[in-house]
Amino acid sequence: MNLSFLQSGDTGVLTIGGEMGIEFASELKSGFADALEAVTSLELDLTDVTTASLCCLQLLCSAHRAAVQSGKRLAVRN
Repeated sequence: MNLSFLQSGDTGVLTIGGEMGIEFASELKSGFADALEAVTSLELDLTDVTTASLCCLQLLCSAHRAAVQSGKRLAVRN
């Protein structure tokens, strides 16, 4: 899995590529947490994701809930 984060002011884009398998769950969780801490509006670019395990999709849902509870915006691009 590849993660990259680009920030411009209070907005950011977290780009995820490759396999979102269970073996990357910890890395993905940290990526979501770090990105959401840094910005108020975050877009996820999943264009290059080839596969996604259930646990990584659950992390995506959890990140969205955390964003909403914090008054932040999380959206999926493409």
